[in-house]
Amino acid sequence: MKSKRQSKDTRTISRDSVAEKRKRVPPYEVVDLNAWLVELVGDDENARTALEETRSSFALIKELIDLRERAGLTQKQLAGKMGVTQQMVSKMENVNYEGRTFAKIWRHADALGYRPVIKFEPIEKWRKKHPIAGLDDKR
Repeated sequence: MKSKRQSKDTRTISRDSVAEKRKRVPPYEVVDLNAWLVELVGDDENARTALEETRSSFALIKELIDLRERAGLTQKQLAGKMGVTQQMVSKMENVNYEGRTFAKIWRHADALGYRPVIKFEPIEKWRKKHPIAGLDDKR
């Protein structure tokens, strides 16, 4: 005779227990991400530089993705034009990828019919063009 015990893979949860669990979970708090970043960075120049570098990387990646999409290409199609794998294109479009080099960016842009342009500006001039709301307001 088989036991009426449930297997380890299944279990029953009553609606009451789910409702009770929901009552114990605090509601989500809306956070102003920019204000949080400003508080986190504060007067730490290294943290500010890291934030600016991250924002610049995001802008570059967004532009690469926008160019590819405007060309009507998938990652796989672009990879074919570049002679690389789709995974390599995916890496170039991933914010966490740190292996991006100028040569790779050039190759990526070239396959899309563009040329990257690098320009050097004094930090303070650059910061005036790319302010961080909340951080530059108090300077």
